[in-house]
Amino acid sequence: MFGDLRQYLPAGSRFNHIDLDLAAGASILQVMQQVTLPDSKTWLLMLNGDLVHEPDYAQTALKDGDEVVLFPPIKGG
Repeated sequence: MFGDLRQYLPAGSRFNHIDLDLAAGASILQVMQQVTLPDSKTWLLMLNGDLVHEPDYAQTALKDGDEVVLFPPIKGG
């Protein structure tokens, strides 16, 4: 987790990441249930460098070694 999202990492995190032990076939949705983000926050989620949209969280299964990254949207002009 990057930017101001880091403050919402669960206990046991190190700087901006945490290693999670999940059941085989766990989904991104199950990861997100362990990270409590306020409704007011927006984020982008990438799985191994590929953008995943929120409607796909429940159907996107994870495998050992996958990296899920959350970061705030980038704004610029």
